[in-house]
Formats: sequence, C-alpha cells, structure tokens
Amino acid sequence: VSGDLKVDLTWVAPKGNILSYSVEYRISSETIWNRVEVSGDTKLTIPDLIGGATYNFRVAAESESGLGQFTTAISATPISPPGAPVLSFTMGNRSVSLSWSVPVENGSKITGYRVFTREGNGVFVPLQAEPILTNKILVTSLKAGETYHYQVLAINAVGDGNLSNLVSTNISTTSEIPVLTAVGGNKTVTLSWEA
Repeated sequence: VSGDLKVDLTWVAPKGNILSYSVEYRISSETIWNRVEVSGDTKLTIPDLIGGATYNFRVAAESESGLGQFTTAISATPISPPGAPVLSFTMGNRSVSLSWSVPVENGSKITGYRVFTREGNGVFVPLQAEPILTNKILVTSLKAGETYHYQVLAINAVGDGNLSNLVSTNISTTSEIPVLTAVGGNKTVTLSWEA
C-alpha cells in the first residue's frame, strides 16, 4: 500500500572522497530495507509513504574503498489529514439526525469535525462556526418542503480531511406529526392524539 506523504532526509558528509550514498528505509515493523542510491548529494526526499506508519532511515557513504558502515537508524512518522467519514442520517419531525463513522486518523488524532449544509441549490456553508467534537449532531427547525444536503469532514493537526459522501433530505410538507398517547384498559386500548 502506498501513501501520499514524504520525508526529507539530510545528512553531513564524512571526510574523504565520497562517490555516492546508499539510503535505506523501511516501516519499523518490517525486516527488509528499501535502498535508494544518491550520487554525491547529502539530501534525499523519500515519497509515497503511509501516514501514521513509523519508518526507520539509515545512510552509508561509498568511497573508492567500497560501501561504508550504515549510520544508526533514525525514525520518523509522517502524518496527513484524516480520511473521509461515511455520513448517514435519520429523519425526524422537521429535523434530521446526522451521524458518521470515525475515519482513519493518518498518524494524528482527530480533533473535531466540520459539517456543511446546503439548502436546495444554494451554496454549502458550515453548520456551526466551531468544530463538532462528537460524530453526531441533531439539526432542527428545518423548513417544510425544502431539500437539505449535508457533508462532513474530520480535522487533525495537519488540517481538514476529505469530505464524506453527500446525503440529501426532503422535509415533508404535511402537518406536524401528532403526539400519540395509548391508555390500556380491560381488553381495550384507548388512543388519543393532539393535532
């Protein structure tokens, strides 16, 4: 599995006539090293790393005498914005309850969520100014006959993650849902409601 992150490595050249360097890296839980040859330069960018995975890096210099000893390995854990949540909803009486899955953190703890809403064909706007700290929210006082669209994203120390799937809700134009009361009697049930 490849990622979208990179690590920039730099090192100090040892004394002598150095021809090139061998840089090795691996995920710390693995045993096989990946090797990259660098001619003369004392820096290298390793691309396509996985966010949240800890990597080990080491360098050896090559001279006319051959490849020298590798340095002691150093570790780095690249981080990236969180993955996309999966958004779902439950309709209520002129309300909608939104909930979403907690996405992959990618090496940095999720600190909140931003929910975006759009009424009809309007523009998406944040539902709240401040991030939401849980993975659910109840949206109330919706207009009858309107269609509302929602998306959510997670936030970590790197920034905003990818947007979730889009969900759309239609608010019924029928009257309010009545409150139903049931009273049990002798082999009967009496139902009453408020219109």
